[in-house]
Amino acid sequence: VMTRSFVLVSVLLTITACSRERRDPREKACDRSDAHQCFVLAAELQTSCMSRTCDEVMLARLVRFMSRACELGEPEACHDLGYLHFAGLGLPKNVAKAAEYYTAACDRGIGRGCSNLGWLQRREPTTGDITAAVRLYAQGCRAGDGKGCCGEGELRQFGLGAPRDLARARAAFEHGRIDPQIRMAI
Repeated sequence: VMTRSFVLVSVLLTITACSRERRDPREKACDRSDAHQCFVLAAELQTSCMSRTCDEVMLARLVRFMSRACELGEPEACHDLGYLHFAGLGLPKNVAKAAEYYTAACDRGIGRGCSNLGWLQRREPTTGDITAAVRLYAQGCRAGDGKGCCGEGELRQFGLGAPRDLARARAAFEHGRIDPQIRMAI
């Protein structure tokens, strides 16, 4: 009986050790503070969640990897984590937290982070700051985000948050490769 128990325990320990060894090597790299591998894992889960329904386990893993990647300095992960907070995917909906993560992405040069932060400033009726929205959209535009260019152009075109300036509005639209003839009411 003692030998059987010993064999059973040995087999279980071997199976447990083998299952740990079969973990995705990228997950191990993430555990060792490789921000890029954390982000790659999160991006794969995010893609899966967009193409089909995510269960709670997938969402929890997505949030875990995205949070770790952002914490380790991956700016795109900070942007995407902001979106998860904004949309309430895998986390409670929290616009203030979304703004924090968009700010982290923007501060690290991610144009979409600046543009989304500008959009929040523009759309939030109680806490919004339309002047800040113009600045953030412009920053997003300079970082290559077309939505930032569009947002800046629209606000400058109508003099919202900045003096009305049709030349700068046109320049923003053109910088974002948006036909000013379509966007501008002139």
